[in-house]
Amino acid sequence: ELLENTDHLKLWWFPHAPMVGVYRYFRTNEELKSRSAFQKYMDNSFMINILFVFLLRLGDWFPKMVPAINKLINLIHFKKVSRIEKSWEVFNVPMPPLHYETEYAIPAEHAADALRELKAIIERKNFFINFVVEVRFVKGDDSWLSPAYMRDSCYIGAYQYGNRYWKNYMQSFEELMEKYNGRPHWGKEFTPDKEKIKSLFHKNLITS
Repeated sequence: ELLENTDHLKLWWFPHAPMVGVYRYFRTNEELKSRSAFQKYMDNSFMINILFVFLLRLGDWFPKMVPAINKLINLIHFKKVSRIEKSWEVFNVPMPPLHYETEYAIPAEHAADALRELKAIIERKNFFINFVVEVRFVKGDDSWLSPAYMRDSCYIGAYQYGNRYWKNYMQSFEELMEKYNGRPHWGKEFTPDKEKIKSLFHKNLITS
């Protein structure tokens, strides 16, 4: 329903926390409703570079605190906000702290199942994930090396601050993405070799 009624849709979920942040973007001809200079500073500098960094480091030092920290981030960050600004201001987010990142595109119709399985994996393997899982949707295209080639796709991003769980988390995440014929984002971490990646595109290239 959200996809059908939104120009651009993005979801943020901090594992171990019960809420999901829903970002809905619409094209509009309405007048700009810009934030004040103080609000931009709070959003782009203080919240990210000071408060969020502190909470990430605290969770990295004391992993068992991560669920409580992520719930606190939910309370602080996920509030109903409406903005009318230029596209480069609303689509771009402040530069986050240095972190590990991988992202795969799977067929859009499998998004819900994949996310439920990812949640179960995190809980079963006792990973304390301190960074957001990002979910976004794109229309299929006809660019041969595009992860969204010939299919409407859901990009799911797995991120982590610090390397305590990263190797095992990424391995589990990639195994899940392979189950759903996920194609890696070319600009982020991935481990499949050339032949494996070729197989993810080969079928569509032949039948197109």
